[in-house]
Amino acid sequence: MTARRPPSAVLASAALAVGAFGLSALGGLSPVRAAEDLQPTPPRIFFAEPDAGTRLELEALIDTSFADVSKAPVARDVLVRRFGAWAIPPLVLRVRGATNETVVWNAELTLGSLRRSLGPSQHLWPAIRPLLELLRAGSDPYRRAFAALALGTWYGPETVRRGPASREGTADGAAEARKSLADVMVALGVALGDDHPHVQLAAALALGKIGGMAASATLADRLRAEPTFAQAEPRLGTLLAFGLLPGQDDGRIAAALKDPDSRVRASAALAVTTWAIGQVDGEGPDPGPVALRKATELDPLLVSTTNPALRETDWGAAEAAFARGMLARITGNMAVWEDLFQAATRPATDRSVSVACAQALLFAPPQSPVRQEMARFLLKPRLGGPAAKDPTVVAAFLLVAGSDGSPEGVRACLEYLSKRDRVPSGKADWDVRFYGAIGLVRALAAGRVAPAARDEAIEALSEGLRAGLRPGDPGARTFRGVLEDVVGKGARDALRADPESRLPENAAARLAAAFVDPDALLAADPIDVVVDRLADAVWVLFGLDGVEKAAAGGILPGNPRQPSKEDQPLRYLMGWLTKEPYFTRVDLHRDRGRWKAPPALPPDVARRELLDR
Repeated sequence: MTARRPPSAVLASAALAVGAFGLSALGGLSPVRAAEDLQPTPPRIFFAEPDAGTRLELEALIDTSFADVSKAPVARDVLVRRFGAWAIPPLVLRVRGATNETVVWNAELTLGSLRRSLGPSQHLWPAIRPLLELLRAGSDPYRRAFAALALGTWYGPETVRRGPASREGTADGAAEARKSLADVMVALGVALGDDHPHVQLAAALALGKIGGMAASATLADRLRAEPTFAQAEPRLGTLLAFGLLPGQDDGRIAAALKDPDSRVRASAALAVTTWAIGQVDGEGPDPGPVALRKATELDPLLVSTTNPALRETDWGAAEAAFARGMLARITGNMAVWEDLFQAATRPATDRSVSVACAQALLFAPPQSPVRQEMARFLLKPRLGGPAAKDPTVVAAFLLVAGSDGSPEGVRACLEYLSKRDRVPSGKADWDVRFYGAIGLVRALAAGRVAPAARDEAIEALSEGLRAGLRPGDPGARTFRGVLEDVVGKGARDALRADPESRLPENAAARLAAAFVDPDALLAADPIDVVVDRLADAVWVLFGLDGVEKAAAGGILPGNPRQPSKEDQPLRYLMGWLTKEPYFTRVDLHRDRGRWKAPPALPPDVARRELLDR
């Protein structure tokens, strides 16, 4: 699998990671992390319209940027962050009447971004019907596809307002918006039968994102009427959606895991992953005994010895490996973790598979022997095979070893942090040693370091500053510089002087924010990792890896820049998905972050509150 690796919301949010294990429920997350599992609270707008000068600036930004692939993502970010709800009317106007396709595409995508930013705001109600009209009858297929993707961010009719007690907007406006979103569900079902595969794919992904029984029923009705798709994209999108919806078609997923096409097997395995993580971390729909039985039955389909269709060197194998780890969190099968460790460290293992195994091993339970095996592996004099060539496995093992705070784990981190030339060697902007340092800082902040290893843990961080970490470019803010701020001489002296002292809780988050974590190893919990893997999958299913550059030439004199008209809508989609991966943490939760109904107040209390208003 060739996956996109741009900076993403997933990677940025990983800076808030608070531990490598033990976060199997929302209650174990920090308040900031817990907020990411809810839809945003709609902001209050004190001025309904911008002044004349601001309106002109807003209009000019849309008209001068939406026709340029390089400018559109920046303009969209400015529209969302600076102008917010003020941008909605001009964007709706362009969705309704613009003839320039690039303007319509980017207006649709920007409205989706605004829905994600503003949450269930009444100011977005006027955008629903125009997007629905494009989904139903857009003349260009990407008008329909982008409308579907944007409408998926509304999460269905129940999210017109932010909660049952909310009274934003008028009653008539809320009723109309609710009816429009009900019509959207029907239109998405129709779009699954569109004659363009990307429209079908977008509709399937939107239904998966919306979630709930209505979306599940819409998908099931379409598959009953026409159980197969002529092209691969909608089939793959449907499989992804199954993992995010209640009432999965277990037979279809089982059959897909045996399919000769690696993309089909990968999508089915990813559906298994999203179901398993949603079940443990996102209030999944299946009762415990049902989930246990399903997980036990699925595991053999993810192993090449019991599923001959599963190869060991493709995308399907990588997704199967990660899925096995997530199922083991349901079944409690300790043997799975040993299998993943062996696959991650085996010289012949494909890189994508070893990375998937390493990501899964981050969440091996504390009682699993593989956590100590990871530390022992790091202490080998020479690391052969893919672990030496590709540092991702070593980085993950260092993170676990340091976070556990065991004597062997601390010794492994010291070995790397004290020797810059220890295989694999690192770079100034990304180094496996970063993960060892973060692991130790996490352990010292949590009081998790074994007493016998405490001095060695402090020494390891000191050695990292002295010899192991590269200084980076002069004047640049580097990981080493942030580490000096976090565990400088004063902090280290305080840790040595008082065995009960700890580092600040935000110390690891500051280090994580100092560099880009390309493989989501700093994930706070498995939801972060699967969101990252879903982002890669969406990228691949739309074929974005094969999209040509927006322009050729322009470097040498006499070689003018030649804009390309090919794949233009996909380049705009790339800009949107690079900034905002389609699926978020919210989508792994059964209720999609919808606010629960407030508890009913006793009559006398309710009466007093009414009188106080």
